[in-house]
Amino acid sequence: MNFQSIIKKWYVILICAIVCAGGMYFEKSQIHTVVPQTGDMTYIRVVRFNTVPIFIANQTSTEIDMTNLMKAWSNLTELDSQIEENFDISKMNANWNTASDSQKVKWLGEHFRVQNMGPGLYELIIQFTKQDAKDSQYIKENSIALMDLYENYFSKTSTLVTKDTSLNTVKEIQNINEDKVVSKENIEKKYAIIGFILGALIGVVVVMAWNAKKQLVKH
Repeated sequence: MNFQSIIKKWYVILICAIVCAGGMYFEKSQIHTVVPQTGDMTYIRVVRFNTVPIFIANQTSTEIDMTNLMKAWSNLTELDSQIEENFDISKMNANWNTASDSQKVKWLGEHFRVQNMGPGLYELIIQFTKQDAKDSQYIKENSIALMDLYENYFSKTSTLVTKDTSLNTVKEIQNINEDKVVSKENIEKKYAIIGFILGALIGVVVVMAWNAKKQLVKH
C-alpha cells in the first residue's frame, strides 16, 4: 500500500472531512452552543438610606454597616433564588447549571457586592470580568432590571437590622469594555477546522482499511 493508492480515494477523505467539520460546527452552534468571552462589564448604583441605620447602646450610637450582612451565606442563597426566578442566569455564567450550591454562592458573592461609602451611603456593584463566559448582550438588555432586583434585595435584607429601609438613588455608573476576547464565530470556526482535520484523518484510516481489505481478498 502506497501514498498514491490513498490519494486515489481522495473523495472519501474529503467527504469524511466535510461531514465531521459540519457535524462539529452544528453541535457547537445549535446543540451545545458556546458563550463567548467578552470584556469587563461593571454596573454601579449609589444609594442612600433616608434614615441612617444606627445601633444605640449606653447612650452611644454606631452606624450599622450592611456590607457583611449582604455577604452572609443565607442571604446570598436568597439572592440566588430571586435571580433564578427572574432571569436566565446561565447567560451570565455559562457553567451555572453544572455548578454546585457552594460554587453558586461563591460566584454571587464575587459578582454582586456592596460597599459602604459613608453614613447611610452604599455602592451596589454588579461586575463581570473578561474571564467570565457570558452573554454580554443579554446582560446589557437586562442590566437595569437586574440592578433593580439587587437594590430590592439590599433593602429587604436590611430589614433584619433596621426599620426604615427606604432608599434614594444618588447616581448610576456603567463601565463596559466592548472588546471581545473570544468571539462566538471564531469558536465555531475553530471547531469546524478541528472537525475537518479529524474527519480527514478518519478518511485516511477508512481508505487504508479499504485498500488492506482488497489486498487480502486478492491473496
